[in-house]
Amino acid sequence: MNKILAVLFLLIALSAKAAEFKLRIVDESDRPISNANLRIVLDRQNDPRDSSCQLVEDKTGADGTFTFSAKADMSLSRVDVSKDGFYPCLITDTQDGIYSREPKQSYTFGMPRRHRPTSLHARKVRAYSNPSQWPENTWLGYDFEKGAFVSPHGKGEITDIRFHLSSSQDGPRVTPEEMASDRANPDLRKLTELDFARLHNDWSYTLRVAFPEPGSGIIAEPRNWPYCQLRMPPFAPEAGYAPTFEMKLSSRGPFPHAADRDYPGYFLRTRVKLAPDGSVASAHYTKIVGSLEYVHHLLSFTYYYNPVPNDRGLELAPGKNVFKWREGVTPNEEYFDFLVSQP
Repeated sequence: MNKILAVLFLLIALSAKAAEFKLRIVDESDRPISNANLRIVLDRQNDPRDSSCQLVEDKTGADGTFTFSAKADMSLSRVDVSKDGFYPCLITDTQDGIYSREPKQSYTFGMPRRHRPTSLHARKVRAYSNPSQWPENTWLGYDFEKGAFVSPHGKGEITDIRFHLSSSQDGPRVTPEEMASDRANPDLRKLTELDFARLHNDWSYTLRVAFPEPGSGIIAEPRNWPYCQLRMPPFAPEAGYAPTFEMKLSSRGPFPHAADRDYPGYFLRTRVKLAPDGSVASAHYTKIVGSLEYVHHLLSFTYYYNPVPNDRGLELAPGKNVFKWREGVTPNEEYFDFLVSQP
């Protein structure tokens, strides 16, 4: 009997064993942020009850860290971080930073400073390739300031970036019987032969990016805070831009981006004017937040363009998107044209 009680007490002690969690909050330059407000929610694995959750509220220390204890079967579910002068963060297990089923108890989260929010041209671009407007195997220029493809493919005037879209058919994704049945379907018979082929086959895609003048280019940015209002560093880099970029994807996958946390983002330098010595005398800067890709015959990206020459600041101030919502959208260029409000 005594042995049984001893085992029970041991099990109870083990179940109550505390786990130590450590959070480290840093700015965009990896410097510690002291006195940041923390609101931490923990939950018990495989227990959906709200009563099993634990709430911890405190602040980071001088070194930007906060350490606390919880029961061993608890894991992080949500972390809210805020401080005046910084962009607030909401970190959950669906957004990066924490995955509540990983045996991990030390985390570092970035919270960028609020430097100089300003007016920007910000827009989500979604363009389906088609032979009449945005054909494949043709260089398509895009004007960041106008928010449109350049003539003859749109109303843009100055080419900031050039896209070359191409695809090749990999093979059918349906059986011959399903293909024959769909060809007899009255609704699907309205599709063009190209649209029918796109719908019923797997495809490989290639996106190529280039720029019209020397000195312009693109650079991938690995720092990414998908849980924060400002997802990328506030300033574009001065150097390191590549004149070309290429990405290959397939409708069969695997895709390089499994979630928002995997999108690195990009900075771009365009409209470059070079000095006699070859240095950059003038340029405009843009960021692409999230993916830049061509898949399922859709070119998609979200960009923020600074119209002020040589200003590398790319924080969108609230209500300061130069683009305004346009009523009476058409099925063509403006249909997949969404405004952006996040900084």
